[in-house]
Amino acid sequence: MNTISRISSSLGAYVAATLQNALITTLLFVVGFALAGMPWWFVVGLICGILNLVPYLGPILSLGVAILAGYLSTDDYARIAVLGGVWLAVQILDGFVLSPRAAGKAGVHPI
Repeated sequence: MNTISRISSSLGAYVAATLQNALITTLLFVVGFALAGMPWWFVVGLICGILNLVPYLGPILSLGVAILAGYLSTDDYARIAVLGGVWLAVQILDGFVLSPRAAGKAGVHPI
């Protein structure tokens, strides 16, 4: 029974840390898109944050959503590039700071 309780505890901690990571990532997307001047910053940031929960495919889809929303809202390619930069900055923070911290809190091996 000790093994099952350890697995349950680790899994619960990992899910809690992942949800906290998703909330922080969503907030970073929302704030970044608002600062970049995107018209639908809250909705697009929320969608990107939710999509970011899907492993591997989610970040690519969130980039598509951000670029498509930027393309539909403006003809200024510099602003679209800024939106891509916001996406990249959030992904770097997620990959190198937030996700390893979440795995460490849960006591899960990062690989």
